[in-house]
Amino acid sequence: MCAMQESISIKADSLRRQVSRSPRPMDIYLIRHARSTWNRDGRVQGHRNPPLSDEGKTSARHLAEYLRSRFGPFSQKKSILVASPLRRAHETARILSGRLNLPVARRADLREASLGEWEGKTVSEIRQTDFRRLARWYRDPTRVRLKGGEPIPVFQKRVRREVQRLLYIYGEAESLLLVTHGGWISALLTDVVGIPLGRMWTFVLDNCSLTRLHWDGKKFYLRSFNETASSTGRTVLLA
Repeated sequence: MCAMQESISIKADSLRRQVSRSPRPMDIYLIRHARSTWNRDGRVQGHRNPPLSDEGKTSARHLAEYLRSRFGPFSQKKSILVASPLRRAHETARILSGRLNLPVARRADLREASLGEWEGKTVSEIRQTDFRRLARWYRDPTRVRLKGGEPIPVFQKRVRREVQRLLYIYGEAESLLLVTHGGWISALLTDVVGIPLGRMWTFVLDNCSLTRLHWDGKKFYLRSFNETASSTGRTVLLA
């Protein structure tokens, strides 16, 4: 466990002690939203709000069945479903909600990083007009500043802060299902596995994929990475 990951665990534990809660084990399901119309078109999304594609809606239904059959049932008293308010994530969560019988809560800080001037453009367009910065972005996004965007180190701080809040707010739950975004999950995983933030694109996450963590009350353990309900998805099972 890297020092930064330990700092997340210690801060969250301290918050919970303030209200006399004992740290409890929790299974955390990190779900990247299903395929949107802009994913289909290769368009940069960030804080923009495209809907799910038809393919995405179908994938979300398949994921719901996978979650229910492999990990369910999910009790409303012990399981919490929380989503980013961006449409592609919230629509994914609503599909899961209907099949898992869990209400959806929304948290603003589960949003993706804002990508400013690149939002709305296709990757092909950016490659033609901003090739050098795009290449740096893929090598180390902490070295790129986008006009109107959220610097990646600032984004990581937002992710860490939200993790602390979620552990505090939902500390009595046994299962926490978070429907969020690829960048959000990748930023968190750099802490969990102990690699520099600049290597966050090491984690290639499919749309509608599942990555599982276990929180033991002090630290996180990575249980699986990029599970999908599709036979074509890349899956790494660790436990």
